[in-house]
Amino acid sequence: MHHKKGRWLALIAVLLVLCGVGGWFGYRRYSLGVISDKQIIKNINSHLLKNNPTSKQTKSYAKIVKSTTRTLDNAYVKVNPYGTSPLTALMIFKTDQAAKVTYTVVGKTDNTSITNTVKGYKTTHQVPIVGLYANYSNQV
Repeated sequence: MHHKKGRWLALIAVLLVLCGVGGWFGYRRYSLGVISDKQIIKNINSHLLKNNPTSKQTKSYAKIVKSTTRTLDNAYVKVNPYGTSPLTALMIFKTDQAAKVTYTVVGKTDNTSITNTVKGYKTTHQVPIVGLYANYSNQV
């Protein structure tokens, strides 16, 4: 009889530990505010776009790239070229020889400059510039 009582107590202790661990994980999940993908989409009122709102601008810039005679000294520059990112620019120009383009947006303080290299060697360049400062005369 004494052994049966000990087994029951051990079983109850194991169940209590399992319930405690499960409760702790459940508490952590909900206390951290984890929500499902479906709830996130509902919360941000997201919807699928079936057309590309930037395709008109992309075609326009492709025409400029194709027909440009501008050089680095008088490059075509458009700030916020797609109307969605005001701290970016698009720079279009040609070079006589194929070149790989690297640019730096000079930061306001030490170690805040942003340098980017565009892939490939080309003579016609369409360079996306990122890291511009708002309300500031940026040096690129």
